[in-house]
Amino acid sequence: MKELIIAINFSLLLFIASISTKKTLNVLENSFMYLVLVFFVTGYTAVYYINLKLWSVADDPQLFLILRLYELIMIPLLCLWYFNLVEVCKTWLSRIVLTILMTGILGIVQLIMTYWEVIQYKNWQFWQSIVTFVVLLIVVRLLHVWFQSKLQKEGIK
Repeated sequence: MKELIIAINFSLLLFIASISTKKTLNVLENSFMYLVLVFFVTGYTAVYYINLKLWSVADDPQLFLILRLYELIMIPLLCLWYFNLVEVCKTWLSRIVLTILMTGILGIVQLIMTYWEVIQYKNWQFWQSIVTFVVLLIVVRLLHVWFQSKLQKEGIK
């Protein structure tokens, strides 16, 4: 029960902080990236625990709700902050440091999910999750660049 309360409070904190902070990207870019992130995060977690059976997910409804908060709020909003901060970074070194920091934060959140037994690894190692997060950040960044070019073509940005 305390895990659910902590997860809800953390999700609400992320949500409120995301709404109240000034963003460097416009509303269309943030909306597009949030939808893409939710699509990819829910997609890869479903593939990992349903299709490939590399993870098992808790049967307890409260823990399953924590998984949904993880997929729909925690990871996408943390990644949105990352993409808004990347736009501020001027040098490649600062972008690389920010990417390493964000990958570490995403890894810590997933470790907490495994500690709470929301997710249990089967034939899976933590480093594979780190690789998944790096690939997620790269793919979403490439889609963001593509979307920015479409916005420029339409004269929006």
